Amino acid sequence: MRAALATICAMLGVLGSACAGGSPTSVHDLRTELPGTWAEVFDPAPPGISRQFALTVQDSTISGTGTYTGEAIEGGTIAVTGFIAGSTVHLDLAFTPQSGGTAAMYHFNGQLSGPNTLSGAWWSTSDPVMATFTRASQ
Repeated sequence: MRAALATICAMLGVLGSACAGGSPTSVHDLRTELPGTWAEVFDPAPPGISRQFALTVQDSTISGTGTYTGEAIEGGTIAVTGFIAGSTVHLDLAFTPQSGGTAAMYHFNGQLSGPNTLSGAWWSTSDPVMATFTRASQ
């Protein structure tokens, strides 16, 4: 019975998603699951630090805007562009200070590890670090 269920799910292209109760794995699933507002999870949470952005998806193209704050840094806006490739989300994020100036570029590659969790690697010019974002709203 389990083998038959796995075969049916594989034929539908959602093995590991709907049948296994895991995260969405196809472009179609990400198109419907990714839109919404996402906030970075900090553990432990430093005082005054936040990064949040709202994403929209058109076909496999991702866009969005957001804000960031910091305890010892000036806050500002985030412009997000990116794309979906298979089960992976690729984001380029431009962090622009409130006072203007040159945007700092960051990159994120990750996957939905649950319906409300986006996990992956985050970097600018240094080695990637693990980052997790949770859905703040849809």
